[in-house]
Amino acid sequence: MNHIIFLFASSLSIAILVSCSEDPKQNPILPEAKGTIKGIVTETKTNAPLYYVSIKTIPETKIVYTDQDGTFEIKDIKPGDYKVSAYLQGYDDDSAFVSIKDGDTAQVNMNLLHFSEYLDYYPLEIGNYWVYYQGSTPAYSIEIVSDTTVNNQHYFVSVFKQLAIGGTTEIRFERLDSYNALVYRYSPYYEKEMIIDSLPAKPGQKFRCNMFNELNITRYSYCSGIEEENIFGEMRLIRSLITASGLWPQYKIVMGIGLYQFEFHRVGAYTCKYARINGIEYGEKP
Repeated sequence: MNHIIFLFASSLSIAILVSCSEDPKQNPILPEAKGTIKGIVTETKTNAPLYYVSIKTIPETKIVYTDQDGTFEIKDIKPGDYKVSAYLQGYDDDSAFVSIKDGDTAQVNMNLLHFSEYLDYYPLEIGNYWVYYQGSTPAYSIEIVSDTTVNNQHYFVSVFKQLAIGGTTEIRFERLDSYNALVYRYSPYYEKEMIIDSLPAKPGQKFRCNMFNELNITRYSYCSGIEEENIFGEMRLIRSLITASGLWPQYKIVMGIGLYQFEFHRVGAYTCKYARINGIEYGEKP
């Protein structure tokens, strides 16, 4: 009798195991669905496709580069939210956010602005002239009087003059790096040049800057904001900057005008009320 019961129980166990193994709903093994990010990167002004732009994502996937037609593709992306960024030397960066679902293809279009578009923030041409007032009194002037070559670099020579009686005069050598939109100043005394502005800097970005300091020690500034204001009767972009320590000086640079205002602690602000830029006069001549 016991032998019969044992056989019956064994048969029942085998039947249950077979039944479970044949149930497709139990413990299925399914392939993980993945998506794709496709896109194109173009130049902002011309809408021309940009070649060999580096494309990166956060969270990190593999780095890819655009083809000659500006397109790119990142395959086998796990579902989730991604930040896609485009980088090319000599251009602004651009980013976009996408969400990938099972098997989806997300399309991303990005535009990069060439750094040459920022050069008008600091117009360097012979004959350009600026007068800065404190209140209603002319206090300083800057005039580009000539150009020269130092260490195979082309510099514009400007005269920075204090207009008060017995005021000082400083000769400056400055140049624009049109590829990276950096402004350099050369010191004959220290026989070196240093960056005095990074024109593409965005709000919150820190950069090397010796605009108002000696060129023997590297200083830093950051861009505190970019806004549009009415300057000389025209709406213009204006960059507000301050030393990285959060102290003085503070200064503003205006698109198409250049250095517009600078302010020192316990001294006050000096504002450009007259400028001659590329032969065009702005404001009232003193």
